[in-house]
Amino acid sequence: GEKPTLAKTNPNQVGRNEAGREMVGTRGFSCISCHDLHGHASLGIGAYDLAAMPRRLRPEWMRDFLLDPAAFPTGARMPAFWPAGKPLDAKRGESAERQIDSIRVYLSEADQSLPPEGFHDPAASELKPIDRPIVFRTFMENAGTHAVAVGFPQGVHAAFDALHVRWSIAWRGRFLDADGTWHERVAKIEKPLGDQLVRLEKAGALVLADSPETAPRFCGYRLDAAGVPTFLYDLGALRVEDRLEPAGSGLRRTLRVYGQTTEAVDFRAEPPAGLRVQITGSSTFPLRLHFHEGIAELVEELSW
Repeated sequence: GEKPTLAKTNPNQVGRNEAGREMVGTRGFSCISCHDLHGHASLGIGAYDLAAMPRRLRPEWMRDFLLDPAAFPTGARMPAFWPAGKPLDAKRGESAERQIDSIRVYLSEADQSLPPEGFHDPAASELKPIDRPIVFRTFMENAGTHAVAVGFPQGVHAAFDALHVRWSIAWRGRFLDADGTWHERVAKIEKPLGDQLVRLEKAGALVLADSPETAPRFCGYRLDAAGVPTFLYDLGALRVEDRLEPAGSGLRRTLRVYGQTTEAVDFRAEPPAGLRVQITGSSTFPLRLHFHEGIAELVEELSW
């Protein structure tokens, strides 16, 4: 017969992460009975790691394969969970397309999500940046209720306070335990799992010299190809890009400022004891930025 297909839709119109997690686990289609998942061993034969699928396969190819695995010359023995394009288990009335896209979005976020039901791993909620950084939003001690924690494979991590628009803390060793964020009905305040914690609130901030009361306005963040976030915020008429990444014995922070202003812009810092701050080309504060064609860049080395 003719191979069933799904209606053409936007491949980025995905389902919810939690629905995908349920279907991958033992209460759903039990994919983990055969497949590994993000380093967790399967319950059975140890087939292809599912977390690699969204990185390697186009969404439309992944959907076609899951609809009818036997139609592809892969040697796979998995059953068709959506025969004739219809789900065997119509959870909450969802379509096959919705279910498959929900699985895809869960697998694409497996490194930051709770493992599916069926894996018995007491350390499953610990976030471990191995191949690339982990960016995790949570409630966090010393970083507040709008914390964005960034864990690096190099073993040095930091948290950005999106409410007050500043880097708050950095530490070394283990990253975070997400158990409270994932399981608690009222999210608990997470704490770093590592040590050598240092406060960054006064490690350096841009200030409009003539109107120092002007507060920055948080505008989100973007990830580069390596997964390192750059935080974006406005300061008056200026747009600031603020990036922190491991370097040498600590962290390198790069600030890029775009825009035009008649006001002087200072970089002010009062680093706490134990935190060494070095600005490229200067060792005194405040440091006045000089704009050239509407762009200024400042590199700050942090070590402790």
